[in-house]
Amino acid sequence: MDKKNIDRMAELLRSGNTMLNYSCPECNSPIFKKKSGEMFCPSCNREVLLVENDFEREPKDNQEVKREHKNKRVNQSERSTVINETFAILETKIRWVLDKIQTETQYEMLTKYLMLLKQLYEIIQSISHTSFSMPEKL
Repeated sequence: MDKKNIDRMAELLRSGNTMLNYSCPECNSPIFKKKSGEMFCPSCNREVLLVENDFEREPKDNQEVKREHKNKRVNQSERSTVINETFAILETKIRWVLDKIQTETQYEMLTKYLMLLKQLYEIIQSISHTSFSMPEKL
């Protein structure tokens, strides 16, 4: 990082902007937040959007989800449909993770994506081995 960028960042801090604990995906400079809430990279001089990772969030009301499925009987064809839908969702997530890995430059994020990829493959393997012995109730 050159002196010009450091001086600009110091001026941004003095003028009330906030330095965030995120870095620019292009140049790895710190991301700043304006008083208006807009986030930007002072080195690249471009707006930056932060995206919340889906895999880190839990459902808002897990008890409600459990109640919906409690005591539902599922026949064999419905069970196959559920398994196929599960595989399709997992495949979509794997493709999403692979796309992220392809473009990611930050070590920490690469590590997170690789761990997620491993977990997704383990889930697929687990479902493949147990799908024929699923219980009648979900």
